Amino acid sequence: MKNLVFREDVLAWNYMLDDARKLAEERNVKFSKRQIRIGIDMPESTFGKYCTGEGLRINFRYYMKYCNFMKRDPVEFFENLIKKILQDREEHPELYDY
Repeated sequence: MKNLVFREDVLAWNYMLDDARKLAEERNVKFSKRQIRIGIDMPESTFGKYCTGEGLRINFRYYMKYCNFMKRDPVEFFENLIKKILQDREEHPELYDY
């Protein structure tokens, strides 16, 4: 991550993928990044950039599409995401500029 101002974007993206893995395990179904990409209607090249941490700021609608696709409560999803970002900011305050 060259620009740590956007560290929270990388954390959020990885949180979404981890959340999808956990939901797949709970539901006893196979997890696939390809299924997530198709479910949130994101172009393959853009999805690849986010998976490697090279993506720019992600559009909020993709997280909403993820919650809808996975039949996930968006309030719970975002609440847990915020907690994760705040915890990281507390552990690594030097990596944030706010």
